[in-house]
Amino acid sequence: DFLLLDEPTNHLDMEAVMWLEDYLSNWTKILFFVCHSQDFMNQVCTHIVRLDMTYKKLRYYTGNYDMYVKLRHDQDMIQTRQYEAEQRDIAEIKDFIARFGHGTVKMVRQAQSREKLLQKKLEAGLTPLPEQDPKWDWTFPDAGTLPVPVCA
Repeated sequence: DFLLLDEPTNHLDMEAVMWLEDYLSNWTKILFFVCHSQDFMNQVCTHIVRLDMTYKKLRYYTGNYDMYVKLRHDQDMIQTRQYEAEQRDIAEIKDFIARFGHGTVKMVRQAQSREKLLQKKLEAGLTPLPEQDPKWDWTFPDAGTLPVPVCA
């Protein structure tokens, strides 16, 4: 059993929203809902599921919406730092290979060894940048002058 709600707070007055928050906070089964009210989500949510398009996986977060936002931000910062560190390592290895790949036998061997190390890193897979939420730019054409409403 589960409950699926789409914008449950639309068209509700404050008293009805508070009743719904209380009711859903005590809901013991699965609840899926879409809502733009951050206050409502903070009161009702105990777990959040997000579709991560980078890894094609569902990501699970425990806590209310504010906790989700903070945790996701922290994870994105860690992933960004890891991505940047990997890119620096790759650049340093490529620079070493370019500078010493044609020198003495000893340096050529070291460059070949670093090239193998780089290949292993690339085969193991690199950390992608964190997925960014899409930014929507809504533009609507001017409706022009509207006629006077007619009431019969």
